[in-house]
Amino acid sequence: MESTNVILIDADIVSYRASASCEPTKTRDTVDGLDVAIARVDETMHRILADCESDQYMAFLTGGENFRYKIYPEYKAHRRDRPPPRWWNDCKEYLVTEWKSAVCTGYEADDAIGIAASEYPNIIASIDKDLRQIPGRHYDFVKREQVYVSPKEAKRNFYRQMILGDRSDNIPKIPKIGEVGAERFLDQNDPENWEHLIKQMYEDYGMDFELNKKLLYILRTKEELANILCESEGEETPTVC
Repeated sequence: MESTNVILIDADIVSYRASASCEPTKTRDTVDGLDVAIARVDETMHRILADCESDQYMAFLTGGENFRYKIYPEYKAHRRDRPPPRWWNDCKEYLVTEWKSAVCTGYEADDAIGIAASEYPNIIASIDKDLRQIPGRHYDFVKREQVYVSPKEAKRNFYRQMILGDRSDNIPKIPKIGEVGAERFLDQNDPENWEHLIKQMYEDYGMDFELNKKLLYILRTKEELANILCESEGEETPTVC
């Protein structure tokens, strides 16, 4: 019998979208904003499970002390002065209490999804393009579309990010290369040589290849998580609960 897929849900996006949709405006009353936001959390979660045809799921929220901030203090620095949606914390708390979402302390929900994806037959439910570096089935719960990302495509997606960086997370890109140039580079070079050639471009511009790789790479195993947490804390013995 085929194993039931475990739906790996990016609850960060569920909570943010639900709360942001109820932000007060000059023309919108917010008296019932929290109730509406919670209702939208429920609606999204139920839709994900129905569309993916499984009642087995794991949901993840990013907690505090993210190792990426420790190794790169400018990580998401441009977001620090931007206030979150009013009901964001309430939606996250609701996802924990009512939907049993796990809070990831020291790392991101993306990393937890990457680790879980290596342990269960799964569908990743998110709209985050970063997660497309993980091969397998992906469900976009806004477009309500499922796609399969092959291992080759997943590798390409990661190295495209290594070229283009991530503006939303304040991760620098290789200068003078845009989307078209990145695609051309990946098309014209053997995938086995991508890392070596991109590393050389980083060095040519005085950029830190290994740092960007740690920032952009989504973890896949508990061992990787233990090692990166210990590295960021300066500890010698990795331990992960």
